Amino acid sequence: MEASEKAADRKTQEAIEILKLGLEIFPKEAQLYSLMGDVLVDLKDWKGAKKNYLQALQYEQKDEKLYIALANLYHQMRKPEEEVKVYKMALQALPKSSLLYAKIAQAYLYNGNFAESLQALKKALALDKSNKAAIRLYQKREAIKEFGKGVGLFKKKKFKEAIEIFEKIQAQLSHIPLLPYYKGVCHYMLRQFDEAIGNLEKYLHLDAHGPKTKNTISFIKKAIKEVQEIDVNLLLHPLDKCHLVIKSNPKNAQVYLDDQLVGNTPLNLLDQPAGSHFLRIEKDGKKIEIPTIFSGGIAYKIHFQLDKEDCQIEPSLDYELIES
Repeated sequence: MEASEKAADRKTQEAIEILKLGLEIFPKEAQLYSLMGDVLVDLKDWKGAKKNYLQALQYEQKDEKLYIALANLYHQMRKPEEEVKVYKMALQALPKSSLLYAKIAQAYLYNGNFAESLQALKKALALDKSNKAAIRLYQKREAIKEFGKGVGLFKKKKFKEAIEIFEKIQAQLSHIPLLPYYKGVCHYMLRQFDEAIGNLEKYLHLDAHGPKTKNTISFIKKAIKEVQEIDVNLLLHPLDKCHLVIKSNPKNAQVYLDDQLVGNTPLNLLDQPAGSHFLRIEKDGKKIEIPTIFSGGIAYKIHFQLDKEDCQIEPSLDYELIES
């Protein structure tokens, strides 16, 4: 472990000890529990973070940031129903909060509750016309309505018509994981297997451990069987880990992850922490460095072109052939 990492780890442990001491003296201080939750989130100790946030809410029910922190935690844990429950609880305590209405609108959209999302957005803007998050999402209201229509057609097994709608709104709602999921299943049902695989893989890139993951993997495996006549396993990584496959032109370049030398290209790094990182590559006096964010559960193919000072990062998935 590098000195900087050791120092950061020491500071984190010191912060935890200070907060524990504070809670011994002030056992009903909500802010201390909230701060402890924040520290534990950074450590990916989600169970501990949840416990502290809930403890904080026992002593403070009027703090927007506290509710948002707990809801964000459930979002990271891929528990969308719990996320919505937190926002509903928050709005009971703070019914005039435009921010909370905007947040629950986003959560509803993530879950595919389109009407509820639009209703919450209207409420957010009625309370605060300058709410930027609500404004940005409300500007996409027609696309959200169309998404709802597309899902309705999907449920009626009108797959071609549904795909037409999904393609029309794709640019506006590209960040919503359910869009490539529904589109991929439509293609599968129409026996358009290559298109199905591409869209379903995109769902996993966006939400590797989301509510549709089990169905998605099943459809992908069936589609690959149809196209290539082989059986595969799809290997997802833990929610807080990712797999990095790093190549470069020229080869044998030094790779640094968060200022720590991790090897030379080509490089295969398993079980890397998901989240924000600083990636750097060096060879013969040439250097490329980029800040980036890696989502958990999936792999990334990273290709550096040192001569062109270019880096391409592509989300990917790990497959394993099942021998017959």
